[in-house]
Amino acid sequence: MPGNPKAINAALSSGRFPGVLAPFPVEDLYPADDPENSLLHRLLVSWLDDPRVESEMAQASQALHGDGTESRERWQKTYDRWRSSTSMRDFFPRAEDVYVDGGAIDNTPSNSAIDATREWAARASVPRHELALDLYVVFLHPEPKVDPIEIRDPAIHQVIRRTQEIQGAAKQSSATVVVDTINTFGRRAERLGDTLQAVLQSYRETLESMEETQKRDILDRLRTDAQQRGIRGYLGRDSEGLLDRMAGWTGNIVDNLLPVQVTAVKIHPEQMPLSTLQFTERLGYRHENPLDMLTMGCYNTLWALRNHLEGQRVDLDEHDQRSLALTRKWMGGEPWPADAARQEDLRKAWRCQRTACVFHAAHCAHGARPEG
Repeated sequence: MPGNPKAINAALSSGRFPGVLAPFPVEDLYPADDPENSLLHRLLVSWLDDPRVESEMAQASQALHGDGTESRERWQKTYDRWRSSTSMRDFFPRAEDVYVDGGAIDNTPSNSAIDATREWAARASVPRHELALDLYVVFLHPEPKVDPIEIRDPAIHQVIRRTQEIQGAAKQSSATVVVDTINTFGRRAERLGDTLQAVLQSYRETLESMEETQKRDILDRLRTDAQQRGIRGYLGRDSEGLLDRMAGWTGNIVDNLLPVQVTAVKIHPEQMPLSTLQFTERLGYRHENPLDMLTMGCYNTLWALRNHLEGQRVDLDEHDQRSLALTRKWMGGEPWPADAARQEDLRKAWRCQRTACVFHAAHCAHGARPEG
């Protein structure tokens, strides 16, 4: 949409979990008294039947495509088609609409994070094979687990519910599955590139001991074979310098064209008190629910972060070392157990040390509240 939204309100609305965000009326995001939003509000009220809307949009079209007879006629046909389109009118917001952000339900923020990392690497000239992105994926459902009691003699409704849970988890974790697949291809491509570099170095050393005529003949045959296989990246006009071009071509792929290696760290809530988007008492809203979700998101993320970093503590960069030290401090500094059973005990028992947190005293299950 055109206009100048209230960036802070929009960011708050997008950043919160959908169960606790407040719906925003359109005029709160795009103030009606801002001149930049006047066209938008005319569209909201009168759609394309407003003469001023038609005039201003025609001026914008002329600025983009020129003021010739052909471009004006083409624009008029387009405008008339838009104005008569019921589907466009139904899709476009109206003045009384409110904005409700879908959060992670409606988008795939992992793509944006990976794209941003790739673009940063290109600007900073950082080779792709030196990158490793830890991507924390926050799920909006508990991790499906099998109850041992249900295994012994499950009722049919339990089997169906369990199947639905697994299907839902598979759909929502598809992004991490794709990431794992891409990582596999990337690692294989890097190994192939490194192998080719080693072969080229050995090839180069062997050719140095040959006569010039014999060396040229071998390089000509190598270039012809590559050409017959449809390879174009390093052929050049002749075989002179072929090995250097092959090495440069391979190095560019390994440094700049491999996918970014991503480690997907999954964070599941322990429970889901919000089965629907609850905005009012009529829809089942209770203020305790969003408080539980906020605190749960915090302590689940702390646990997932520490669990991930403790598992690879021998291969941590400076940033990871600071993160691990901070999570240990906030989680009480207790040593990390070696076996899974003791880790589960710690997961339930650890107490958060961030006493300045407004939720610590009365709301957080890992804070100071007695029932925690």
